[in-house]
Amino acid sequence: QRLERPARDAPVGPGRCEMNRRTPFGVEAGPTGSLARSPARVVGLLAPYHRWMTRLIAPCPDCGARLPEIDGPVHPYLGGSAACWAAFGELGARELALGIPGPGRLSVHAYAVQHPGLEGRRQSQSVGVHLMVLGVVLERGLPTEEAVALIPAWLAGKPAFPWLAPPSSRATLTLLDLPAVDDRAAHEAAVRGWADAVWADWSAHRATVREWLDTGHPSGARSGSRVPPR
Repeated sequence: QRLERPARDAPVGPGRCEMNRRTPFGVEAGPTGSLARSPARVVGLLAPYHRWMTRLIAPCPDCGARLPEIDGPVHPYLGGSAACWAAFGELGARELALGIPGPGRLSVHAYAVQHPGLEGRRQSQSVGVHLMVLGVVLERGLPTEEAVALIPAWLAGKPAFPWLAPPSSRATLTLLDLPAVDDRAAHEAAVRGWADAVWADWSAHRATVREWLDTGHPSGARSGSRVPPR
């Protein structure tokens, strides 16, 4: 059966979603400016067609964000759908435009923890290191840039990180809950809220991560990169 695109003035009904305004970085935002309001949160060139692509909406297998199913690149070892990876790329472009430097992007660590992928050596290291960054920033008060600078010391000697099982419940917040704002301070506050939610969702492993931070190394061997509680 041929799928026909509805007219622009077609009434909103079951299986359709209301056209919302476009955000500065190419995805649709709801009436409050939140990316979480529309069931068709689409990226880039898909945005104009979101009215008739509702049937293709699917949750990201890792974070649960509902996005259209698309064919596209994914990260080599992080989990998540191609659409979620594309949305994260859009977020990176937006943060660059807001003047947020790469090492200062707390969003990188929230996203990486929220997309752990399948159990494996690289995946275990990724989850562990990014949780350590979240712990240092959120609980011990270091700026994100300073936390990122500690990563090489944490990885010295190529330690074997244990696999930390992801939460069984759906993520409290995802990147689609970030508001579409042009103010850097407001955006960074929203990202911190997202990071706080991720840290809370992974609460079962916080004691382990705190121990790693106390010693400065996941092996338990003390190093000069340890970050004591403040």
